Amino acid sequence: MSIIKEISGKIILDSRGDGTVEAHIVFESGAVGIASTPSGKSKGTHEAFTLPPERAVEIINGELAETFRGRRFATQRDFDSELINLDGTDNKSRIGGNTTTALSAAFAKASSISEHLPLFKYFSESLGQNIPHGKLRLFANMIEGGLHAENNLRFQEHWAIPKAVSFTSQVDIVNSFFKKLGEELQNLFPEAKIFFSDEGSYSLNFESEDIPFSIMMKLREKLGLMLKIDFGMDAAASDVKGEPLELAKIYKEWHRKFGLIAIEDPFSEEDFIDFHRLHGELPEVTIIGDDLTTTNVSLMAKANKNLSVDGIIIKPNQIGTITEALDAVALARKYGWQVVVSHRSGETMDDWIADFAVGCGADGFKLGAPSKPERLVKYNRLLQIEKEIANL
Repeated sequence: MSIIKEISGKIILDSRGDGTVEAHIVFESGAVGIASTPSGKSKGTHEAFTLPPERAVEIINGELAETFRGRRFATQRDFDSELINLDGTDNKSRIGGNTTTALSAAFAKASSISEHLPLFKYFSESLGQNIPHGKLRLFANMIEGGLHAENNLRFQEHWAIPKAVSFTSQVDIVNSFFKKLGEELQNLFPEAKIFFSDEGSYSLNFESEDIPFSIMMKLREKLGLMLKIDFGMDAAASDVKGEPLELAKIYKEWHRKFGLIAIEDPFSEEDFIDFHRLHGELPEVTIIGDDLTTTNVSLMAKANKNLSVDGIIIKPNQIGTITEALDAVALARKYGWQVVVSHRSGETMDDWIADFAVGCGADGFKLGAPSKPERLVKYNRLLQIEKEIANL
């Protein structure tokens, strides 16, 4: 591994127009890694602390640039461990989880170049060879509500999940279905103003909250895609008004009517018991923790002890470093859970999360809808990765 020649940071704007951190790491070998940190609006309280970007950049260009200049780190874990030690807190509150995420990802990019590896292969080797890999499926957000959209939908995300194997086929199915869904919504609601949500999905008001999946199911049948697309959802229920019994009744009804195969965060972030109950009542549905677990191995252990979930969302910026996110993946595999890697609602034009999803062998990848440019770069990166895999 090369010696670090220079570290620097600057503020860029994310997809919501908010400032976020972009980190640059230059090795003496000439390899350069540039990475940015996304941000979430629907966030778990146990996520890594986010510093104001001005303060984060000040720390990168001052203390951290001085600390790391001229030092050599043999592995990603060595570099990330130094970041964690320098912070010295349980939640990255001194130097910021947004600071550590950008630097950790930038180091990974520079290291992959230095080692002549595609970034996804670098992540895979950092994870280790004995961790099981899934067959990646896209969890594409078609219609959005909750905190990510200005409409009357309580539940945050309505997914189309292609059954195809290749990334190219999945992207084609998602893109076609999304465009046809837009046409269908316009035909059904000609007077409505249809917006794009934070994640590039469709946003409008509906008379009842089961209409989005009802429309999606009818369209799937109309297009002859019954055997090519499954459905799932992110309830993001920490921000949903409703008693657990009422919400559970909805999920069970929607599974019956729409064949949901996965439900993320069906209850609030501390509600391990109701997660457990729903997991038992819908054994054929993957119950996924996000705010419940926040890519944190301690919370994952609690969820496993309570038999609360059999799937987990992995967001590196929730925990703050690539290594800690990979450790969460490894623990999820030990528990026999499904792994779903996710973007954030406030994204950048950086595409490293696609490499991370492929490299860690995820079962699912949440990347929004194929509309806004900060989402499309993730779709396009998947297509490029597929070509790179074919050439290995």
